[in-house]
Amino acid sequence: MNEYQRRAASVHALAHPVRLQILEMLARHPTCVCDLVSMTRRRQAYVSQQLSVLRAAGLVNAKKDGLYVCYQLAWPEVGKLLETIRFISTQHPEKTAVQHEGCDLRCRLSPGRN
Repeated sequence: MNEYQRRAASVHALAHPVRLQILEMLARHPTCVCDLVSMTRRRQAYVSQQLSVLRAAGLVNAKKDGLYVCYQLAWPEVGKLLETIRFISTQHPEKTAVQHEGCDLRCRLSPGRN
């Protein structure tokens, strides 16, 4: 797998509402599956499936503690990324769109241009 494929896998793992919810919970503190089930109001099998995707993407780690498995973010930067995603998602497109000086958007409307 090349670097762009690894990046795409990480972004794909983030592109799911319940996985984002789980990551935000883990950003606050390490949590066991039973607490994640309670907080997400989802079945244990479903939460475990989402955690498996997050683990495969390298976003979370699991630590076994007796009979329990505790999950935590693999990197502090994941929490920072979640904050950035939250910020971007609350902005209105008209506030974040950038138009370069002198651009009248004709380039977007020209045939054959994307």
